[in-house]
Amino acid sequence: MKGFTAKISDRSKVILQRASAIPHSPFPVICGKPLTVETATVFPAAGDDRALLAALAAAVASGGVALLLDPAMLSHPHCPVAGDAYSTQALYITLAAAFAADWFFDWRAGLGVLVAALLFYRFVLRRYVHARMQRFASARLLGSLDLWRAMWRFGGVTLRTGAAGCRAPEGDWRGFVLALPKAAA
Repeated sequence: MKGFTAKISDRSKVILQRASAIPHSPFPVICGKPLTVETATVFPAAGDDRALLAALAAAVASGGVALLLDPAMLSHPHCPVAGDAYSTQALYITLAAAFAADWFFDWRAGLGVLVAALLFYRFVLRRYVHARMQRFASARLLGSLDLWRAMWRFGGVTLRTGAAGCRAPEGDWRGFVLALPKAAA
């Protein structure tokens, strides 16, 4: 069976060779053919997820792992860690400044302030807003296992260390953390 994954209780890394290459294989025979195991994935017990998340948080804090969040997914209405307040604060300030200029001067001043504020947001303030949303979401995600699981299922999370990476939801964040060198974790 190609792609068969074995659940193993101990946490050591296990490398299994194809059973067909071993003359007297300890693996069972199914339908007259020996069961072949190409890979083995070690899954931690359910209680170990908190420890893995703590190790990931330590690795992110030390700079060994980069936690990247997709800004489009963070501003999605169904995002588990939605930070709409960070993205809409600039809009509210822009509108208040435009209305104030219109009220105290005239409509041309209000329109000019609105255009200038929108250009300032688009080319300068947007990076700051995304960085602030990233810090907010990262702190909440790494502090709560339930939020982490929900966001991982939702998508938009990428873990990266050097050339290795893991992307949600198709990647295995537990395997990524277990594969980290002890210096990074």
